[in-house]
Amino acid sequence: MNALKIYRLSRWFYLHKIPIFPKILSKLNTILFAVKIPYSIPIGKGTKFAAGGMCLNLNAKSIGDNCTIGTGCVMMRSFPYKELPKIGNNVYISHGVKIVGPVIVEDNTMIAANCVVTKSVPKYAIIAGVPAKIIGYTTDLPYNPFENPKYKEGWKPYMVDTRKND
Repeated sequence: MNALKIYRLSRWFYLHKIPIFPKILSKLNTILFAVKIPYSIPIGKGTKFAAGGMCLNLNAKSIGDNCTIGTGCVMMRSFPYKELPKIGNNVYISHGVKIVGPVIVEDNTMIAANCVVTKSVPKYAIIAGVPAKIIGYTTDLPYNPFENPKYKEGWKPYMVDTRKND
């Protein structure tokens, strides 16, 4: 059992207008996994939470299909706006990301760890930083970041010291 399975069960009760069970299951998610996911939010098929969804607070308008959401992520509204964040399909959200306000994260984007997203993100963007900025595009990568990866053997090369020797 993980946070997403409990959410899906509470969502099913909510959609079938069975009143008390969504609230009970939502509280159970909070107690077991430190997760707050309102059962009224639609979360698409294939979406998964890293580490079973520990320490999430997902208050969004919707989350699309095939998304990956890391631990410690927060999505929330920003005063004075009424709208919540909206997440597209095939979005990778790394650990510790904060998505604040009425922003739209378009399809096929990647958000680096510990970003603070306060503006909408275009399709295929890779963003990083506080506040988040576009650092590249997923279409420029030599591989498809949204496919199931084939693990490589070996180690990465050492960093090169670029300091000037005095």
